[in-house]
Amino acid sequence: MKPERNTGRAISLPEDSVERKAYPLATGCLDYFPDALLAVARVSYEATKQHHADGVMRWERSKSTDEANTAMRHVAQRGLFDTDGQRHTAKAAWRLLAMLQKEIEDEAINGRDS
Repeated sequence: MKPERNTGRAISLPEDSVERKAYPLATGCLDYFPDALLAVARVSYEATKQHHADGVMRWERSKSTDEANTAMRHVAQRGLFDTDGQRHTAKAAWRLLAMLQKEIEDEAINGRDS
């Protein structure tokens, strides 16, 4: 059985231990982009403060439906800071990660041809 994230969806890591090692999350992602990932995490944190009075961090997927256009609006303002003090590029990265996550989940459900 695959481990579960706090979202209740299964993680996409392979079950085979040798194959899992081909996905170096720490050395292949976190170690390459620590500051960028921190900026994206900060976007999530600030959005939680803005949109959730209870302070519980969560992704409101029903309100997050136009990642591509929203990401490109932030890319158009890359290098600048938004009115909330967050980098537009970090917000674009967050939106692109959201879009990629949805694509991967959709593929797992519907297959590659959907």
